[in-house]
Amino acid sequence: MPICVECKRETPRDEMYGVVPDLRCAGCAGKRRTVYAPSPRPIIRMDGTVTRLLLVVAALLYLAKFVPLSRLFPEAEGTVFEYLAAFPPMIWNGQIWRLVTSCFLHGGFIHLLFNGMAMWNLGPVLEGHMGRARYLGFVLLIGGASIATEVAVQAATTIGLSGIVFGMFGYLYALRRKRDFAAAMLSPQVIQSFVFMFLLCILLSASGTLPVGNWAHGSGLALGWLFGFGVLHRQQAVMIALAILMSLSLWSMAIYMPWNADFCIFRAAQSLEQGDAEGYQAWMLRSRQAVVPAKWFDPAEAP
Repeated sequence: MPICVECKRETPRDEMYGVVPDLRCAGCAGKRRTVYAPSPRPIIRMDGTVTRLLLVVAALLYLAKFVPLSRLFPEAEGTVFEYLAAFPPMIWNGQIWRLVTSCFLHGGFIHLLFNGMAMWNLGPVLEGHMGRARYLGFVLLIGGASIATEVAVQAATTIGLSGIVFGMFGYLYALRRKRDFAAAMLSPQVIQSFVFMFLLCILLSASGTLPVGNWAHGSGLALGWLFGFGVLHRQQAVMIALAILMSLSLWSMAIYMPWNADFCIFRAAQSLEQGDAEGYQAWMLRSRQAVVPAKWFDPAEAP
């Protein structure tokens, strides 16, 4: 006699249901079975505590960016903006914090408004997904790496939260086919909007209409996607460690960039101040062979 595929009991064929090889006895065939399917409205955990704090910092720095530092510290010089922006010579001089603080500076109200709205739409979802501590680490790491990319490639001063926002988008984009909350956040309209803004910024820069940190956007997007890919990978710890290493590598590239003529002239001046004539000659020779021409310093006026 045939055997029921569930209870393994021999049962006459005329008392069984189904077709070979999926035959079941009357008792097993009558069991209620639950079909599991994704929820049409996935549960999205949101926590905007850190996101709200970061946006408040950005708003306060926007209001205070031209305030003289002497009002806070009597011996300080310059403004808040000048002290926090990612000016390449200052970074080469060891002021690495500028790679992070520059993310929270903005050139105008519209700049702050668009970045703030985008971060508020995506940030609380990622904060709820990652947890506050990991989310803060993700934001600072991606933000610093995106600013560092712009410095390393173009020796340009870049400001704004947009590199972080594109990093958030890249993270969610990597998760959208495996995590319901990411798919719910990235509707086709949202994806199209980010693609449109990315291409529009490139067009504005290429036409000379408006200088935009496109390298910061691109690196933030790529690193965010890499972190999201790492979360889904079997070797999750290894892939996330690789993403962190790549982010820190971009930081280091902004600190030491001998392919840039400005950096070479800066190091030559430092060597001259230290009385190192050979170092001065070597760095000046490198400045003439550098791939990226000087922007901050005039080689003809170098010491």
